[in-house]
Amino acid sequence: MRKVSLILAVLLFAAPAWAANVTVTATQVGDTNEVTITYVTDGNLPRAFALAVEVNDGVTIDILTPNHEGESTVALKGYGIFPGTIDINDSGDVNDYGTPVAPNTPPDNPGQLGSSSIVIEMGSLYDVNDSNNAPSQSGTLCSFNVSGECYVNLAEEDTYRGGIVMEDPDETPSVALNGCWVILQNDCLIGGNAGTKEKSDWDDWGKPDCWCYQYQCRGDINGQKTTLWRVQSKDLTIFRAAFFQKDPELAAIPNGICADLNHVKTTLWRVQSKDLTIFRTYFFVKDPGVPPCDEAPIITGPYNFWTTPP
Repeated sequence: MRKVSLILAVLLFAAPAWAANVTVTATQVGDTNEVTITYVTDGNLPRAFALAVEVNDGVTIDILTPNHEGESTVALKGYGIFPGTIDINDSGDVNDYGTPVAPNTPPDNPGQLGSSSIVIEMGSLYDVNDSNNAPSQSGTLCSFNVSGECYVNLAEEDTYRGGIVMEDPDETPSVALNGCWVILQNDCLIGGNAGTKEKSDWDDWGKPDCWCYQYQCRGDINGQKTTLWRVQSKDLTIFRAAFFQKDPELAAIPNGICADLNHVKTTLWRVQSKDLTIFRTYFFVKDPGVPPCDEAPIITGPYNFWTTPP
């Protein structure tokens, strides 16, 4: 493994000096709880990043993964040196690159994974004899998970840990830091058409919790299991009241929108024949005959629709 003494040689390398704009951006990955942190520069490269990452109280930052680990090479470019936790032996070899999360040590004692704020420290190391080894002018630094909906705020940690340091240490870059909202509402929609129209309809109907029930797409309208059955008489009462009702009438029925099992409106009606077919299939079917919405149907029965089971 390359000696860490190379770090000193690299740091003494003076890159051409011109003003750089450096932008660091947090981005939610789709509708998931994963967030990536990316960078882009239009001039000199950053040598290292020290970034404070904070989310709302009650939400935690978890499972951080660097995009690169170790020396930057032509084949594998990136910021893979983690100065706060790197383990170097007496011979100058790296035993362990550690983690980008700065340790909970003085003077600032930053938070750790599982808390609402951390500090990320990431630097580059490469052989300057070939400039192609340098990190790219844009790329991903790392990704992490958050435990819930929140705003991810980014700031330079330049009080104790240097902030964003450029290849030319005399250069002060123009830095833009873009946080992001993490919105997870669509993740709770199970089954049905998990697309834009379903999400839009869910919003229009006030984000009904019942559309997120684990068995709602099978006919479990009230989210309750009675003795042996998930889809039973109480669900039937709501379904019958909602069946072939137009939107104004459906909205007036308590939990009427919950009878829309496939989350699709056909012509004038949300609760119609296709929902009836689903409901009849699972009505008074014993567990485990009714699978969760994200699993293939498993049917044992069913009993005759509209009837009480033996």
